[in-house]
Amino acid sequence: MCGGLAIAERTSHAVGRRPASGSAAAGTQRLGNAAACLQGARIRWIVGWTPGGGFDTYSRLAEPFIEKALDVEIAIDNLTGAGGLVAALTIARARPDGRTLGILNGSGLLWGRDSGSGRNPDLAGDFTILARVSQRQQVLVANGGAGLETLDDVIALSRRRALVAGITAPNSSNFASLAAISDLLGLSTEYVPGYPGSREVLLGLLRGDCDITCLDIESFIDDPELENVRPVLQLVPERSTDPRIAHVPHLTGPAGLVSMKPELFPRESARSHALSSAIAAYLEFGRLFAGPSGMAPALRGCLEQGIHAALTDPGFVEAARRAGRSIDVVEGAVIRRDIPAVMEAVRPIAPITAAAARRIR
Repeated sequence: MCGGLAIAERTSHAVGRRPASGSAAAGTQRLGNAAACLQGARIRWIVGWTPGGGFDTYSRLAEPFIEKALDVEIAIDNLTGAGGLVAALTIARARPDGRTLGILNGSGLLWGRDSGSGRNPDLAGDFTILARVSQRQQVLVANGGAGLETLDDVIALSRRRALVAGITAPNSSNFASLAAISDLLGLSTEYVPGYPGSREVLLGLLRGDCDITCLDIESFIDDPELENVRPVLQLVPERSTDPRIAHVPHLTGPAGLVSMKPELFPRESARSHALSSAIAAYLEFGRLFAGPSGMAPALRGCLEQGIHAALTDPGFVEAARRAGRSIDVVEGAVIRRDIPAVMEAVRPIAPITAAAARRIR
């Protein structure tokens, strides 16, 4: 399950883990004649967020390498709405012929389904997961222009008034993270949904429309226009070694705040540890490449092998590095196998998000 997502079967280039066995050339060779299953086809690639955001960037970086591996043409379709839900449902309802694929927020779909909302598709039953391209490296960020420089500042403001948190949608992973963090720290938080993507949330933060949000590190760390965005808490088991964020405390793990500063958390220790572990578990599921369920085994194998070859291609690895995007590739079969265990691991988040959703403006 999460925390042990098939370590021997993953390829991580951003955090210093060893690459998976075999080269990109060997991966391409493994395709053999299987690549002919879609040779010359036009694939609609669904992205549920606006151009320029993290999900869109990963898709466009991978596009030429998937086209090469499978000998297909990919047309990227940014189908925004409801925090990626419109796109996810479009993928889930497509014909399982390999002509409709896309990128999913695996983290959001995990917790959303378990919350009992009934709106999200089932990650295990409605999709064919083909690969994970990266984990989520989320950070709680605040509006430095309003004097929120540290986590202590955020906590102090919450004692005076409710914090305003910008989110994309009630089924998004940034909402789940914010709801869980607010519960852990005893923050009074109001949620404002409707931002189409991470860029729009950040601009809302800078305008003063909201005080805090949760975003991936890569969404803001290199943008000079976002100099007033202050990372105040890393929601990861190990603090990043990136010098731009290494000073920011992290939540989970032996050296995380839950262990080192339990006085910050008003809940009992066991509950705080369980909830922080659940956050780490669903964020690790990350960004997934997927198609609809019901694919023929030969087609699924063709796509899975081709996408794995693309994501382990040195050219893709270098392109992601230049774009400042982390890669942590896990094969689709491993993700499919681990979904039930991770669903169980994230269960503590479900009642928290359900309660927070009822308070959304």
